Amino acid sequence: MNRSVCQPSRRGFTYIELALSLTISSILLLGLTSVILIGSRAIPTGTEQIHTEASVGEVFALMTEDLELATNFTLQSPRSFTVIVPDRDGDSLPEQIRYAMTAVPGSLNVKWNNGAWTVVIDRVDEMDIRVIQSDDKILWVGIDLVIPDLVNPTQAVQAELFNLPGRN
Repeated sequence: MNRSVCQPSRRGFTYIELALSLTISSILLLGLTSVILIGSRAIPTGTEQIHTEASVGEVFALMTEDLELATNFTLQSPRSFTVIVPDRDGDSLPEQIRYAMTAVPGSLNVKWNNGAWTVVIDRVDEMDIRVIQSDDKILWVGIDLVIPDLVNPTQAVQAELFNLPGRN
């Protein structure tokens, strides 16, 4: 008797084997896709850096304008100052603007007319305010900020204070 005739020949895979291999392959591909997606989100993009640089530039432009238009400048602490500028909101009253660094490291905050504090730069490692005076009159203010998220982390604002009383 010939035994090979009784045994079925195996030429391919069964449907169960195919379904099982497709399921395992799908799970592996799904896992690999999620790893690649998570990894790509973890890498910082150039656009985040551009937005950070632009927002810091806007804050520095506003700070420079506030200092140049100031009719009064008060150094509150080594990391805090207040300026009084002409009316900006149409109520015929001058605006009081206070800039302050919260802690070291911390954030740069601003407060308008005794309102709530607003964070304008999120990560600041250091803030240094320099003042040049003559006959007890402030002539010039320089502010150095160290912001680690920037390409050039040390940024400076410098302004001559023309509008202070007795300056001219």
